[in-house]
Amino acid sequence: GCVGVPNVSSTGTSAQARATLEACAQAHGLAAWQRIKDISVSYDGEWYDIVQRVQPVLVDAGFRKSSQERLLLNAPVMAQQHTGPSGSKFVLREGQNTQVWRNASPDRDAEVVGSAALVADAYRMFLTGPFGFLDQLNLAEHGGTTSLDDRPQTLVLVPRKPGFGWGQNDSCALYVDQQTKRLTRVRFTIDALASTRGAVVEVDFAGHRELHGVQWPTQFFERIRKPIPMLPAHKWWMTGLDIN
Repeated sequence: GCVGVPNVSSTGTSAQARATLEACAQAHGLAAWQRIKDISVSYDGEWYDIVQRVQPVLVDAGFRKSSQERLLLNAPVMAQQHTGPSGSKFVLREGQNTQVWRNASPDRDAEVVGSAALVADAYRMFLTGPFGFLDQLNLAEHGGTTSLDDRPQTLVLVPRKPGFGWGQNDSCALYVDQQTKRLTRVRFTIDALASTRGAVVEVDFAGHRELHGVQWPTQFFERIRKPIPMLPAHKWWMTGLDIN
């Protein structure tokens, strides 16, 4: 059925939640990560047909087939060059400011820019994984245990304020494999847009490879959990990675 993300009821970070996140970051290569200043990454992917009809502006499948992206880790800066059958889209996200160009022309439509801001923040989260959460950890709590593909998982609940894109608040549930300590899934809300308010999505991480001392996921699968339960949305994969 429709699944939400539990809210954090505490006023601080529980010792168990912090310990789980710290172990996860260590398993992903925390020491090597701390030497990284900027990341250039490329992706290719495919959208499922139904989600293109449900969220056409957010998906923007005409421009979002493949991408090259750069993140500056010591500053809230991310640049994305998306390409697809309709041409190219460039997004620059600096703090809370976002600019969009389609085929070299500025696009200032509020829904387009708001969607681009949400996507940029989400993709930063996907790539930085436990490191990004640990860097900004002010509030988190242990969410119990569950299983994925018969593998036990520890849940860590982390609120995000501000939320993704222009959202004021969002909530994240992190799934940490109890054996490998890797981050295997993030379920999160995306309340920034009128068209996404109340929606819950989740992304699974797979195909981990050690590059530059860090365990990176190279395969990603996104599904919608709410309002349409278990709707497959997007699968994509890493095609290139440069560090510093």
